[in-house]
Amino acid sequence: MLGALFVCAKFFYKYANVAQLLWLVKPVAIWISSVTNTEMYWVDSLGYIFPKLGICIEKSCSGYNMLLISYSMLSYLILLNKLNSSNFLVWIIAFLLSYFLSIFSNFTRIYFSLVFSRKLPHLWIPSHEIIHQGIGVFTNLLFLIFTYLFIQYLFKIKQANEKSS
Repeated sequence: MLGALFVCAKFFYKYANVAQLLWLVKPVAIWISSVTNTEMYWVDSLGYIFPKLGICIEKSCSGYNMLLISYSMLSYLILLNKLNSSNFLVWIIAFLLSYFLSIFSNFTRIYFSLVFSRKLPHLWIPSHEIIHQGIGVFTNLLFLIFTYLFIQYLFKIKQANEKSS
């Protein structure tokens, strides 16, 4: 069931435009605008444009894949720990956790990309895209690992409390 949901979600993403991913793009754009104290504006076919920063937060910057990966990971942990997976509320909570994780991870990724590209302009780098993608891989992986370990820790505490009762 979860595999079919994942495939359908990937199919949706393939044909989605940035406006259909506004629920992921807008919170990140607002955070970036607030933290960097820069103005942004929306262009339907592109996304959020930040003229002073020279960036556009668009479909590929939406964090959609991070959302799917984190939801898959949390679903795996739920099934692995035999949490009441028939309870619809458990899956809603897993989705909400994944949503907020992907928003925060995506904000962190974009923010650090901006910081590195502004603070290290003297470095010889063949492409700023390499830094952007490298930071993206690093931050997303870091968030996934820490989330996995934290959720596993919570499940172990829960199991220990159940055994002692």
